[in-house]
Amino acid sequence: MTKTKSKETKKENPEINLDELIMNCGSKKYQELVLAMKWVYHLKESDEYKNKPASELIERALKDILSGSVTPKEIAKAIEKDEERRLERIAEKRRERAAKKAADEK
Repeated sequence: MTKTKSKETKKENPEINLDELIMNCGSKKYQELVLAMKWVYHLKESDEYKNKPASELIERALKDILSGSVTPKEIAKAIEKDEERRLERIAEKRRERAAKKAADEK
């Protein structure tokens, strides 16, 4: 009966206790912290979290990593896509500058 009650409590309270997750994460906590910071950089690029404060991004990332809702593979893929988008923006700016310079020379 106790097990059923604890399962029901978890369903009723979807909030994740970040303090508890940090205390129980064990020896991998430093690796997970690095993953969380990488996840923060990814979240910062998303539309949903673009205008959120850094503290909220960090909390969300820590919860995602420590609860296991995001895997290191997913983080690596997301960071790779973000880097591709960043490089494409840089290339676009260079093309715009080159076009502007060509137009100014005429």
